[in-house]
Amino acid sequence: MAGILAAALSGGGAKGGAHVGVLTALHQQGIAISAVGGTSAGAVVAGLMACGYDPPQLMDILMDFGAKGRRFLDVNVSGALRGAITGAPVGGLLRGDRLHRYLTRLCGTRTLRQAVLPLVITAVDIRSGQLIFFTSHADQTCKRMRASRDVVLDDIKIADAIRASIAIPGVFCPFSMQDRLLVDGGVLDPMPANALYGIGARRVLGVNLGYYGQTRCEVDNAVEIVSQSISLMGYQLLRTRSFLADAVLHVDAGIGTLAFDRVEQAARAGYRAAMTQMDAILSAAQEPADNVQNSAHLRAV
Repeated sequence: MAGILAAALSGGGAKGGAHVGVLTALHQQGIAISAVGGTSAGAVVAGLMACGYDPPQLMDILMDFGAKGRRFLDVNVSGALRGAITGAPVGGLLRGDRLHRYLTRLCGTRTLRQAVLPLVITAVDIRSGQLIFFTSHADQTCKRMRASRDVVLDDIKIADAIRASIAIPGVFCPFSMQDRLLVDGGVLDPMPANALYGIGARRVLGVNLGYYGQTRCEVDNAVEIVSQSISLMGYQLLRTRSFLADAVLHVDAGIGTLAFDRVEQAARAGYRAAMTQMDAILSAAQEPADNVQNSAHLRAV
């Protein structure tokens, strides 16, 4: 075994395919994943790993999704019409019900408490402004959050936690759960490395698919504007966090947020990025996490 890392996976819609490429590269290099956390698209990959899928199986799922992905984009027609007539909020361009059913088929009835890997998924209660941590290690997380307004939940299905986390504001309708209205965790926690340290992870690799200082020319429609806005907020949050990760791999997936028919391209980009920076990743996997404030930021060249 070449080392052990926890993986904190950011959001990015269809760009989340890059996470599968990164994990495939780590798997090939003998790096074991000790825990996984995810936000939005990262929550999909993290949740599936916690259900027992390994990187080769994730790649198979990704290829299948790439072929069928647009079938899961259920346009919120009734909400759009209601908004046009009454001026009431439409909730989102996409209902997200079909995608939720697909995730449920993959995850089954497995709950957070039944995760095969330590797991953290984030969402945000848009009404209260609270950050929601869905985790397999609620007791451990709660001990570190006594002075926080954040909410820790562990008694729900993994598929439901993923559906809440992927609700990009204005794109997917929010997800209602336990009197909460939940949206994309990236609004407050774009890459949940801190949460992984909170449940006992020793060394964390963050994978950022959002903005990290580069120019994005494809921001030319409403969905991309929303996505890029959240990425910009996330970039500022990551810059100001006291703790990030032992290493952060920045990946330009090269596709748009809803380009689900191009997820294979994103996976290749993630694989190349990880292999390009593999020496630094291996170092992070082997060194003790004594001072994560000095995390290395890795970019593919």
